[in-house]
Amino acid sequence: MSDQENPVEEKAYELPQGYVEQVPNSPAWPRDEFGMTSALRRELARAAGRINGDENKLSVFMETLRAGAVWAQSRMEVQRQIREDRHADVQRLIDVTQGARDEEYAKAGPQETDDERKARQVAAGIIGGVQSTAA
Repeated sequence: MSDQENPVEEKAYELPQGYVEQVPNSPAWPRDEFGMTSALRRELARAAGRINGDENKLSVFMETLRAGAVWAQSRMEVQRQIREDRHADVQRLIDVTQGARDEEYAKAGPQETDDERKARQVAAGIIGGVQSTAA
């Protein structure tokens, strides 16, 4: 984690004058293309509504937000490492499998191409070719 005191990038979401009084439960939320914050937004609005002008409640609310942001950042870093490890494991499996196939092909010798196989089969009369009817 970085040496920053607050690792979460803060963006200012300013509301127009009188906005809170007009629409108390609809702040200008950032766009959520993943749909993962709808429950959080709903609960944030409910909790913010319970502050009721109390500085202590606001302080608890803000500290909770900060703690959640720090926790989410830490969790994301752990999840990223897990994802990278899984990707590396899959890549190692692919490499091992390909290496085994390469060894198998090397032991079997040169491989017959499709054209060579077809020509051999035609010559042996296994598949259709021009057959002589002359006796």
